[in-house]
Amino acid sequence: MANSNTWWTPTLQTLEMGARAGDPSYRDDPRLKYIPSLFEKLMWTPDADRKVANGTDESGRNVYAAMYELALRNVGQAHRAGVSILTGTDTFDTYLFPGFSTHDELVRLVTAGLSPLDALRTATIDAAIFSGAQDNFGSIAVGKTADMILLDANPLRDIRNTQQMQGLFFNGQFFDRSSLDHLLKFAEQRASSIRNNIHILWDAVNSPLLRVQFAD
Repeated sequence: MANSNTWWTPTLQTLEMGARAGDPSYRDDPRLKYIPSLFEKLMWTPDADRKVANGTDESGRNVYAAMYELALRNVGQAHRAGVSILTGTDTFDTYLFPGFSTHDELVRLVTAGLSPLDALRTATIDAAIFSGAQDNFGSIAVGKTADMILLDANPLRDIRNTQQMQGLFFNGQFFDRSSLDHLLKFAEQRASSIRNNIHILWDAVNSPLLRVQFAD
């Protein structure tokens, strides 16, 4: 992969879900308040339940946990071998929370063996290079698009500090912490909206994917 300039987006959290599907603390995530309840009940809960039901082999080993640990080792090995890694999450897959999941994935990449700096590159300049957009995005420089997160702590010391957001420049607008909290409150209200959940139910009933899941 390194020799052929092949880039890898490991989406470690998709494997972590199977490994932790039986963990009540994982399933009772406080960020569920931002997810429409019907979406959670129709899609996420059944998916996690299936992982619990078929995740143990004859010896009692959690095969999904073993796969996740192997994936962490593989990502570390690939990084040390010079493979280019990109952050990606498959957002809205089970227990992957939009917005939050990118920060969660950075933590997983550091757990796998990347330095905080290298993990940050996978979501910034390296992502821009892969997309051919490095002239406008990916780093802070004169003339580039001013999309920036302002942090209250140094992510190079602890990658979890990317979650300590105090402000955001996006698309020419600045959002302070109060504005960001207001957006989170709006997302929470939308998630609990009866009308919004009815729309989700209607879309789910007419989804071929969901019909296949029910048939299984």
